Amino acid sequence: MMMMASAMFVSLVMALPAPQDAAEVDSARALVESGDLDGAMQILTVLVVQGGADALAAGVLMSEVQLASGNPEEALATLNALGEPNNASVALALGRTHLGRADALHAAGASSDEVTAALLKAQEHVKQSVIRSPAGDQAALLELGYIRLRRFGDHEEALRLAREGLEKNPDEGNLHLLKGLSNVWVYWNSKSAGDEVVTKAAYNETVDAYLKAVELLPPDQTEALAQLAWIYGDGGEAGKSVDAAIAIAERQDDPQFDLLYNLAKQYSLSREFEASSRALEVIVGISARDITQRLKKEEDIDSMATELAWSVGPFVQRGDQATARAILKAILAADPKSPAVWHNYAIMCEDTNRYEEALTAYEKSVELDPENARFYNDLGSLLHRALNRDLDRAREMYELCIAKADEQLVAVNLRPERRTALTQARSYAQNSLEELTPTTPASGGGLLEGLLEGLGELTIPELPEEEEEEQGDSEG
Repeated sequence: MMMMASAMFVSLVMALPAPQDAAEVDSARALVESGDLDGAMQILTVLVVQGGADALAAGVLMSEVQLASGNPEEALATLNALGEPNNASVALALGRTHLGRADALHAAGASSDEVTAALLKAQEHVKQSVIRSPAGDQAALLELGYIRLRRFGDHEEALRLAREGLEKNPDEGNLHLLKGLSNVWVYWNSKSAGDEVVTKAAYNETVDAYLKAVELLPPDQTEALAQLAWIYGDGGEAGKSVDAAIAIAERQDDPQFDLLYNLAKQYSLSREFEASSRALEVIVGISARDITQRLKKEEDIDSMATELAWSVGPFVQRGDQATARAILKAILAADPKSPAVWHNYAIMCEDTNRYEEALTAYEKSVELDPENARFYNDLGSLLHRALNRDLDRAREMYELCIAKADEQLVAVNLRPERRTALTQARSYAQNSLEELTPTTPASGGGLLEGLLEGLGELTIPELPEEEEEEQGDSEG
């Protein structure tokens, strides 16, 4: 259990060696970053109790540890004991601590007045920190901007603070992020009001702010990319939205695909397949199992599997059946009862010379939709042409295709595209059946019999009597 209470300070000092210099604060900070909060607290407790030049910095860091551990009241006691409320760093820590208190009060069911009072105290302390911060230190200004934006919903003041800070420090990535988060409200409100001119300008300014934040912030800070994914999507730039989500996954040691998967679903449903296919390609390339597991959690697996499967279209058009097959395989691992998905997978397997997998998939598609004439034709064609085996069954499949097509083509209200598909399937099956079973003469004989039969049908003219006699004399 962490030892953080003020009552333990003296006993800890007795047990630990005295720190040598200000580097101890840095050591404690390193321990905090590594997750060793107990070790950090031991060092900080000694520094605070002993006083001296390091006590203030140690106390502020100690309050941050206590606040992160869910103890805002202890953090407040630590800061008050420092006796330096007007110090810029202490004032900022006090503001953050009161924010923590507001959250704790809200979670405990306190009244809105109590929560608001804590927020107002936080804001006042942060304002004092802004006034007392040295030139170039934008931490307090940034904190104040987020308080105005996220705690009080005042995007205009937050935007003003972000712009003010950027005038002094244009390379502060967090201020660019705050600017984007604030200005997106200008975009949204103007769009809702139908003001296209303001909407376009706000859109461009917001995107530029996020792009600048991405450029300046460390790779592990991905909020700006997440915001870009949203605004690009809202602005109709599906491809850029997916690219932003991909960039997030690429920056993570353990990629999380929540955003990419949701975008894949969104753009599959809206038929923006270039974007959805790109999202699925990246997920499959890193972890195909992720698609399978997420699909299994869908309320309607069959429907969503079918929708996602349409996204392989761009790969097929580019002749990349291998990627299409990999995506469909990940989808089918969730075992959807979707005949179209199984059939498309069979085609991709056949196109990539995976004939046994194709056979299994064709069989499954026929099982799931035994009235589909096309499925019988394709199964027969695989046996007939690719595998060249079970030709009797191939013939049977062609015959079933023709029979199913004939049954369905008599329908009066058949959609034109459905009629065309049935007619084509029937034609293919008929041609293949004739190729598989060559026609022979009705007599059942061979070539010689056919020729003799033809000769027998010739008309031979009768010769005159004189010629017959002469011919007889000659022969005699």
